[in-house]
Amino acid sequence: WGLGVAFGVMVSFETSGAHLNPAVTLNDMIFGDMRPMRGLMYMASQLVGAMLGALLVTINYVVFKGGDALTNFYCTAPFPGVSNANAFFQEVLCTAILLAGISAIGSETPPVNKFHIAGFVGALVFVIGNCFGAQTGYAMSPARDLGPRLVWAAFYSAYKGGDVAAEVFGSYWWIPVVAPMI
Repeated sequence: WGLGVAFGVMVSFETSGAHLNPAVTLNDMIFGDMRPMRGLMYMASQLVGAMLGALLVTINYVVFKGGDALTNFYCTAPFPGVSNANAFFQEVLCTAILLAGISAIGSETPPVNKFHIAGFVGALVFVIGNCFGAQTGYAMSPARDLGPRLVWAAFYSAYKGGDVAAEVFGSYWWIPVVAPMI
């Protein structure tokens, strides 16, 4: 995940300032100079991007290879024994650490370069994942969880025939969407 984020930052740095995460965009709307309309457009684009990525994963692993369930590959879920309250707190904490780290990394104006930002943000995501990943899969981004979850629900409804909403959404789905935005 850390390298994936690092490459995403490098690719999107010049066009959006590397806004890959709605929680980061919301933070910039509240505390930075991001205009609300631009922020909302970024958030919508982030969700669509996550959905397109999930669609490509579905085509590769399920359609061509005959796979069945990619649950945690698509979206996060709590480890057995982790309560929803614990998962919610962890997602708030992980995202707060991410935002504090990104603020510190990108505080130089202008930043050193996109490779500097990408490397350190990628390392930050890697460290957070190693510290907190086992409990929930550390979404830290509503788009990272909700976009793939929507694709998973649509694909499996068509693929398996029937309603898989309870399996896909259950009682947990809202936590990785709401908690990072706190």
